[in-house]
Order: sequence, then structure tokens, then C-alpha cells
Amino acid sequence: IMQEVAALCDQIIIISNGMVAAQGTSDELLQKTGKDNLEDAFIEIIGSEDGLV
Repeated sequence: IMQEVAALCDQIIIISNGMVAAQGTSDELLQKTGKDNLEDAFIEIIGSEDGLV
């Protein structure tokens, strides 16, 4: 689903535990985390895979 997010959204906000954990473009989030894809960046930002369905 993160591929669709990258294709459709100019800005992405990731919320973890009710707080904004990160905000920016897909490129900014990838650069911030040093990851190659948004799925890995998301996991890096929230700190675990516990929030994944």
C-alpha cells in the first residue's frame, strides 16, 4: 500500500501512538531513514512491526 501512498500523495504524515512521528514527502522520509522503500521507512519511523496489520 505504501507504493500507492508514494504515487498519490505529495505529503505523508505517519502517526504512531496518537502522535505525529514523521512528516514530509516520500523522498524526505526515505532520506531521513536511509531506507530504499516506504515500507521499510515506515517501520523505521514507528520503531517496530507491531503497528502493522
